[in-house]
Amino acid sequence: MMFESDIYINSQGRQWGPYSAKEAGFLMTKGAFSATDWAWVDSGERWQPLAEVLKSHQPTVRPVEAEIVRHPKAPAVVVNKSQRVTDARLLMGWKLKAALLVMLVIGVGYFFKNSGELEYDQLDRRNGVAFAPGVEEPFEGQAMSYYPDGKPMYSAEFKGGKEEMVISWYDNGRKQSEASMKGGKFHGQVQYWYENGKLMANYTYENGHVVKRQDWDPDGNMYKRK
Repeated sequence: MMFESDIYINSQGRQWGPYSAKEAGFLMTKGAFSATDWAWVDSGERWQPLAEVLKSHQPTVRPVEAEIVRHPKAPAVVVNKSQRVTDARLLMGWKLKAALLVMLVIGVGYFFKNSGELEYDQLDRRNGVAFAPGVEEPFEGQAMSYYPDGKPMYSAEFKGGKEEMVISWYDNGRKQSEASMKGGKFHGQVQYWYENGKLMANYTYENGHVVKRQDWDPDGNMYKRK
């Protein structure tokens, strides 16, 4: 089971959070945090590297042992001509159903690629490029993730299988962050907000690197980070 503990992260001289394990992992993959940033869980006793915290909060799956059942050998059956004709028709019917099923899967994949909104976790990642299920071309469209109550957690707009714009929300519905991206890295304006709705930070990135930053405290006062 994955614990629903809040994770706090110490990065760039200040503390961030709280985040769920899913949110923290997502932000780490996008370069907002590094694997070596110190993180603390509200149910823990010490600070640990973020990568170790996320590793300990991954879901565990219990292995299921398959039971092998041995069936007795079936007796030989004599089939007459009329039965062979019937069996042939049944076989053709199953082949037709199988062909229709394949067409349906391809059609659903095409729909997801060209129109759709997917669950973020449904995307298939191959060498840093996102693909919709059953589709061989990079995904283009919107992928969403939601809180258990149905409220949006984050949204990502994809082009050529790479994120172009990502937005995240607090569980109270207020925006948490918004970032433009290029080639899967932060590029352009990246903004963060406090849970009360006040602006926390306004950064400018170039290919994943911060080139300009502005920060505000929870009361709205601008300060310079050390």
